[in-house]
Amino acid sequence: MKRHTYGVLALATAVLTVVAAGAAPALATDGATGAEGRTCTVEVQPLAPGQNPATLPEAEPVCYDSTAEALQSVTGVPVSQADADGVSHERLAALVERLNTRVADRGATATPRLTHEVKAGATGATIDAASPLALGDDAVLGIGYSKTFYLGNTIVFWGKTPYGCQYGASYGFPRLSAYSWDNTLSSMDTFAWCWSTLYDDITYKGTRINCTKQCYQLGILDNRVSSVVFRPTGTLG
Repeated sequence: MKRHTYGVLALATAVLTVVAAGAAPALATDGATGAEGRTCTVEVQPLAPGQNPATLPEAEPVCYDSTAEALQSVTGVPVSQADADGVSHERLAALVERLNTRVADRGATATPRLTHEVKAGATGATIDAASPLALGDDAVLGIGYSKTFYLGNTIVFWGKTPYGCQYGASYGFPRLSAYSWDNTLSSMDTFAWCWSTLYDDITYKGTRINCTKQCYQLGILDNRVSSVVFRPTGTLG
């Protein structure tokens, strides 16, 4: 298993600026997905109202040579490459839904977790008593693809929670350039009781489209997305 890490500052905010709207269709495809390149994972924590983004901890996007390894690193659930790599979009989406359900079900019977630096491959494991969940018990919020129809390189967006947007939480990625994904997204899938809104400018500005779960293509925002927000299902940006 190979990991590739990049040091960046993870920013998140629930304050949104909406300018112009444009919808992309939410359809699925039977084509194989996630088989053309690496899969990276990125964590972001919600930013409290009035909080300075500079106070958020640094995050390191972690890239893997398989989608299976990436999903397992986030959820803590064993995933085989036969189940996650080179499979149809429908099969991968169903797998992610099952993984998120297992993570949420484990939340009520959680134990102290190892720090996420350990999950990213660092040594010197420590116990974070303030966090009640087991190592890797986090929800996959969405998967972005560098090509239409859920193909190409992939980025897994995840939140440090087992519940995603289920209880009203929102998650923002105000600068995809921080993860080398600015103007790169061409299709998007959303999970964990979330819908996503994609913007063509940083900090949730400019033209936007809502993915009410799935967007097999992004229309006018193809290769133009610069920031992303995940909100509870039923909430549009």
